[in-house]
Amino acid sequence: FSLSGGMAITVLLAVTMLGILMVPHWDVANIGPLPPTGELIKNAIITLPFTLTSILFIQSLSPMVIAYRAKNVSIAVARYKSQRAMTVAFVILFVIVFFYALSFSLGMSHESAVQASQQNISSLAITAQYIPGAWVTVVGIVINLFAVVTSFFGVFLGFREACMGLVINALQRFRPGETLDQRLIRRCVTIAIIFMAWGAQVTNLPILSFTSVCSPIFGLVGCLIPAWLVYRVPALHRLKTPTLWLVIITGILLCISPLLAFS
Repeated sequence: FSLSGGMAITVLLAVTMLGILMVPHWDVANIGPLPPTGELIKNAIITLPFTLTSILFIQSLSPMVIAYRAKNVSIAVARYKSQRAMTVAFVILFVIVFFYALSFSLGMSHESAVQASQQNISSLAITAQYIPGAWVTVVGIVINLFAVVTSFFGVFLGFREACMGLVINALQRFRPGETLDQRLIRRCVTIAIIFMAWGAQVTNLPILSFTSVCSPIFGLVGCLIPAWLVYRVPALHRLKTPTLWLVIITGILLCISPLLAFS
């Protein structure tokens, strides 16, 4: 967590700096006319999974809670600290990502954005067109390296814990849990995950399409199932707030997003 935290802060500072450097190039005329309402709503729903995966970190919640419980004897204190960290991180990510997107939307014309999309040009390459100097290249390398490492560890920790639980549960059906070598299982699961990530890279899987296809899973696991538990479990009835309806609506939109994307 210490290594990933330092890298994540570096990436956030670099992204914020790039957004600030685009401020002198802001021009309201770059916004252009809005598309028809129906098309605007459809595109917003289609891009919702990508927006949420940019600012949410559901895959890191389990390792974070485990880390807090390891450092705090009281479960209530660990739960409070993990919820506070999640809230603060969400606000920071939302503000920075929104400012970054707004800065580039106002700093470049629609024609330049379309051309960059067609040529598969990153925002860093666009920034280099407006800002002279080689330091943009250095910042780009730092962002790419640190973002990949922190993203991998964020997903890796949560995925490993989930796979560990599945493997142990399956093995306990054949032998007592006390006889299982937890360290060996953890190493085997780690190696399997690394080979899985390597295979995805070698086969060049369409990750963006995968994100869109998995959108219903995000909606069910992250939104609809927790909302259903709030209504079913009496101890969670205190969470019946207007925010819960926002969660339900978001879950429904995530479920129908791939239908609109591939229609």
